[in-house]
Amino acid sequence: MSFKRQVGVYQEIWEKNSVLVKEGKLEPRRKSFIWDGRDWIDSNNPPFLAAVFKIPSALWEIIQLIQADLERTDSRQRYHHPNHFHVTLEEYGWEDKIDLQKMLKVMRKILSNYSAFKIELRGLNLFPRTVFIQVFDETQTLFNIYSDIHREFPNLEEDPFEYVPHISIADIMTNEACNLAALIESKYREKEIGQIDVDEIHIVRARPYLTVGRIETIETIKLKYTGDL
Repeated sequence: MSFKRQVGVYQEIWEKNSVLVKEGKLEPRRKSFIWDGRDWIDSNNPPFLAAVFKIPSALWEIIQLIQADLERTDSRQRYHHPNHFHVTLEEYGWEDKIDLQKMLKVMRKILSNYSAFKIELRGLNLFPRTVFIQVFDETQTLFNIYSDIHREFPNLEEDPFEYVPHISIADIMTNEACNLAALIESKYREKEIGQIDVDEIHIVRARPYLTVGRIETIETIKLKYTGDL
């Protein structure tokens, strides 16, 4: 996906979902949802496995300051703990259904082809029930890695939409959040948050029912360093 296309996709998402959030046209929130045959937040589940890039702690404070402003405006929503801040590349499924060692071997092979690259965090946006930070990747590396994962793991469910890299920072718990959407539109749609050097990808266990310690790193896979960052 080209940089121009990234900008267009984020704008399309905003135009569609901000109206739903402002006007209270969100579908009723389900207590939970079923993913791959299991209740997502059932604490009896095994963790699920994913490839992510964790946001460095150096950027936690600026993100938390934005969250605090949002929370002062609308405290009804659920704001994420900073140890949740990440960009997801792909989710593989529940751990008891995955050959972990085989998956790790394939991911090492995929990522051995990639050098470290930069991403830019700029602007807030809305999925129907999520506030997220937009992630711009001029090198298209995230998109290429995502494509490689699906080529190597053909059994993964294809997302019906384009891959949209993002960092979720809040869940919208109410059927409308007009004040929140208005604040984002007036103050945070183009907010520059920071640039990050992506030099490693984390293979993690995730437990959706936890607040603290939700994401546990199994392996950190380093990308090649070229000295150009």
